[in-house]
Amino acid sequence: MQTNETRSRRSRAGQRRLGLAVIGFALLTVGVARSLAAPLYGVTDLGTLGGDVSEASAINGAGQVVGWSTTSAGATRAFLHASGAMTELGTLPGGSDSYATGINDQGHVVGYGGINEYGPQFREWRQGFVWRNNAMQPLGALHCPCSFNQRYGTSAAYAVSGAGEIVGDSATVRGEAVRHAFSWQNGAMQDIGGGPPVLSASNALAINAAGQIAGVFDGRAALWQGGSRQDLGVLPGHASSAAHGINAGGDVVGDSWTQPSESRAFLWRGGSMRDLGTLPGDGASRANGVNSAGQVVGWSRAADGSGSRAFVWQGGAMTDLNDALPPGSGWVLTSAAAINDAGQIVGVGLHDARTRAFLLTPLAPVSAVFSAVLPSSRSVRIGSWATAFATVINPGADVARECRITPVTPLPAAFTFQTTDSATNVTTGSPNAPVDIPAGQSQSFVIALAASAAVPPTDVELSFGCANTAPAPVNVGINTLGFSAGEAEVPDVVALAATQSNDGIVHIAPPADAGAFAVATVNLGAGGAITVVLEPSPGALAVDAALCQTDPVTGQCASELGPAVSTRIEPNGTPTFAVFVRAREPLPFDPATHRIFVRFKDAAGVIRGATSVAVRTAPAGG
Repeated sequence: MQTNETRSRRSRAGQRRLGLAVIGFALLTVGVARSLAAPLYGVTDLGTLGGDVSEASAINGAGQVVGWSTTSAGATRAFLHASGAMTELGTLPGGSDSYATGINDQGHVVGYGGINEYGPQFREWRQGFVWRNNAMQPLGALHCPCSFNQRYGTSAAYAVSGAGEIVGDSATVRGEAVRHAFSWQNGAMQDIGGGPPVLSASNALAINAAGQIAGVFDGRAALWQGGSRQDLGVLPGHASSAAHGINAGGDVVGDSWTQPSESRAFLWRGGSMRDLGTLPGDGASRANGVNSAGQVVGWSRAADGSGSRAFVWQGGAMTDLNDALPPGSGWVLTSAAAINDAGQIVGVGLHDARTRAFLLTPLAPVSAVFSAVLPSSRSVRIGSWATAFATVINPGADVARECRITPVTPLPAAFTFQTTDSATNVTTGSPNAPVDIPAGQSQSFVIALAASAAVPPTDVELSFGCANTAPAPVNVGINTLGFSAGEAEVPDVVALAATQSNDGIVHIAPPADAGAFAVATVNLGAGGAITVVLEPSPGALAVDAALCQTDPVTGQCASELGPAVSTRIEPNGTPTFAVFVRAREPLPFDPATHRIFVRFKDAAGVIRGATSVAVRTAPAGG
């Protein structure tokens, strides 16, 4: 029977081998991803229309911004900010206020405001508008009581497409409590919320160039396209959701909740809703906008509703936009409302304690950092720490400041990171302390997870971020950690691949057009039946691959070659394997997608260990 000390010694030995390899593995990731725009911005106070308060709601591709501001007389007016100047857009006839909510690339502005053409003895009502050709036009409503006491139907417009299609919501024949989403074009308003008989409430809040409309139907995020409506669902455990933004590719963002104080920003893409989490220490978040690059903006705040902060989410990581401003800016950015394809962001914050609309403009791009994690999978008992090594590389010309590692995937688990000496793997510094990484250099870390409840096998995304660089792009199997935790001990196979060139790449060269790599393992968990399988990265990777279990002394195959090997790995067992690869066609160097994964699955098909290599057909020196 093995003792805890025996297992601990085995674990330390395996970690030393992995730690020495992880730096070389991380160097590979420099070629994995393209540089991203750094989350560093110049900030502009858009001012006011003479009053004390302003707020920005939307921005178009030309950088024109709309929102609302108070005037010197204390009124609230819609504004358009363009060419460095803020212009008041006025009101609807007889109205006392107006709010701008959307703008297209033609400069057409939509919103809502008061309307009352019949004199002060009658009540003012609120209606959507479009502002174009320097004039504000009311949009009408789906239903108008047109009575003595209510002479207008009510509505609000929230977004406008490049084709001039306007979306919003309006009261119906059933009153204000049953508002329906509408589409307005060429002077006609269409009920897309089901028509007058439908008691369901709905709101259309965003539209893209393809005419896809995002919003809410009966308390759940919805997408209208091609004459039909799709329920986008909710995040696990939630009851309600709302869609607030959509990009040209049909990605939808919003929030999902059971209690509003615990809402979570989401990104819906390709039929799946992803929880974007919150900023550290916060209990709620909401996504308001998304651009074509998939950058998401919104707010994150404490569960009690206090102290919201504007964020940008990109590359799998959420960044506090306040940390992306020049030092001493005097700003506290509280909410980001929209982002255009140039990466410009608008919203509201406190500038020297005054509520102001802001415009953020990305500064000159800085290379992203890059990262890797080894081993790429751990399976432990609840309460036990699962450790792995990580390396972060700064390929830029400047020092990467305050670099840290945080989990992106929500888990019922404690997480910690600490720097290590890359030569000895001895920890340095303090737990969870950010560190500066000099230009062109790397920093190694040890990371650890301990679950407080059962965790099914999950690819845990980690944010490798620095204060003045873009976060490392997420690449599953390279800088993610496959993690699971349960009541019972299971196999925990730590695997390490070694290529002939010792760079994590199988270089397939003529005339044989073939290559090979070796895999060493150590089982830090319980013994069990394991099937070792080869799985090329998703897509049509034109290779043929086979593996065998090898004699650890001679390196010769001790089993038949095939796509899988079934074996039993005992506690502390260290079986070795060989993988042989042949290319069917040229494979350019693309280590993020041209990969072969070796996965160790238990009798139930659950992954209990994994490693991978990149494959290319260029010669090793090419």
